[in-house]
Amino acid sequence: MSKIIIQEKRKFRNHSHGEARLQSSLVRWYRNEYNGKKGSLIAIFNESKTSMESAKKLSLGLAKSAADLIRIDEHGRCWGMEIKDPGSCHSVKHLTAQAEWLLSVPFQGFFIDSLISFQSVILTGSGGITPQQVLAYLSTVKGSSIIWDSKKICGENLEFNV
Repeated sequence: MSKIIIQEKRKFRNHSHGEARLQSSLVRWYRNEYNGKKGSLIAIFNESKTSMESAKKLSLGLAKSAADLIRIDEHGRCWGMEIKDPGSCHSVKHLTAQAEWLLSVPFQGFFIDSLISFQSVILTGSGGITPQQVLAYLSTVKGSSIIWDSKKICGENLEFNV
């Protein structure tokens, strides 16, 4: 008699799920460290499910390619932080737009892919991946998308590149 094996269908995990989990851990750490500075870390929710929702958000002031998190420091300066989940896939076009936004709008901008890099940016003003590093890497990419890998973007020895 043969046995029927039923395999559970693998659940699709959107890259934004990993980014949301990472962003949540960053926000929790920040709130625990800076609980007296409510409102100094602001999330920007750019993702929309439909074109109608996108149009509505644009009419209400959505800034395309704006960073996921904005921190306002003690001097009133805005720091942009674009969260990236290691191993997630991103289009070169969208990453380029995000890097250009980080260069042109906030006082400083970084790509963040770990709690350690976030803590370093908050505590020292450096330690994330700079938009310049991302743009330099993207200029070498042949395809239209990449898998987020900070070692490829910054080189093997990250502490000397950030």
